[in-house]
Amino acid sequence: MSLAAHKSLTSPHALIQEERKRFAATLAHELRTPLVGILGFSELLLDDAAAGTPVPASAVAEQAELIRQSGERLLQLTQRCELWLDLTARPPATETERQAWQDEQWPDSIDREVRRMAAAAGRSQDVSVDCEPASLALPDGLLGPVIRQLVDNALKFSNPGSPIRIVGAAADESGYDLTVTDGGRGFPLEQVSRIAAFVQFDRERHEQQGLGLGLAIVRGFADLVGGSLTFTRGPDGRGTCARLHLPRVQHAGNHPHLDAASAVA
Repeated sequence: MSLAAHKSLTSPHALIQEERKRFAATLAHELRTPLVGILGFSELLLDDAAAGTPVPASAVAEQAELIRQSGERLLQLTQRCELWLDLTARPPATETERQAWQDEQWPDSIDREVRRMAAAAGRSQDVSVDCEPASLALPDGLLGPVIRQLVDNALKFSNPGSPIRIVGAAADESGYDLTVTDGGRGFPLEQVSRIAAFVQFDRERHEQQGLGLGLAIVRGFADLVGGSLTFTRGPDGRGTCARLHLPRVQHAGNHPHLDAASAVA
């Protein structure tokens, strides 16, 4: 039996069970790591306080910072799970629903968030942002978190010193394209069809953190708004170029909704 035929015979129940297994295999580890940090350093502080041991302020600050970092990682895991659950609970939007969406600008806040992520990773010099002005009708509050998944993926799978380019441009009359290109190790393009929640490419060969939700979130968002997510090699044959296509929305009585005079990051 061919692989395609096997997939066609896979029941929805079997797919759900497979996803649950992937979830159980990765979630416990990803939650345990920050929790161990939070509990471990908290206990050190409590033990020192109970024993009346003088502790230099610098040591307390260092332990508190490690607790904060672990808490931040736990918060990000929680937010990513919430975003994925939100997207998977929504069916693809109808044209009527799209017309009711509020205008979503590509504002300075997105540019600031991308640069904040680059700075936190110590890679401010690696990241460039060049996006044409655009205004699209999208579900409220989802654009920024989705873009963060693409940028986080590029930062995670490329080495410091290699460039990451974020480019946004109108795609003729069809919509708007956002591309995130990195110079990382990439992955076999034939694996693109395997993008799903809790799937990480080559995890057995590379030490990787995370739940494997990032690209699944972006694809879920693309499906929701009637767009697409595609991948190609980087311009020199290395790395990965992720292209998120966002369609224009025809509002009743208006022209296709892409405003070249709008502000953009």
